[in-house]
Amino acid sequence: MSSLESDDMRQTMPRFIGDNFQHNLSLLEQLQEIASTNSCTMAQLALAWVLAQDTNFVPIPGTKHVNYVEENAAAVELSISPEDIQTAGDIFQADKVLGDRYARSHMISLDTD
Repeated sequence: MSSLESDDMRQTMPRFIGDNFQHNLSLLEQLQEIASTNSCTMAQLALAWVLAQDTNFVPIPGTKHVNYVEENAAAVELSISPEDIQTAGDIFQADKVLGDRYARSHMISLDTD
């Protein structure tokens, strides 16, 4: 967090503050272990998880760089065990991630419709 600019939105997001940040960072470390075991990036693992949920799901990851588009597209070629997919999903269940997604002051600007 110290490497972020002072006006970076994450400086105000509860998931990135104090003990919440440390806890959530430990979740990422667990995800990194699964990704390393499967010779992929965490982004590819996340995309593989989405693809494994339902054949009708089509993830649309955003990026500004061609190399990430190529990296993301390679996620469809991964062979990740159902156990690793399940474990990755278990790591990030809503009750395990600490902190609200947005600060209360930002919630008013979200369109709930």
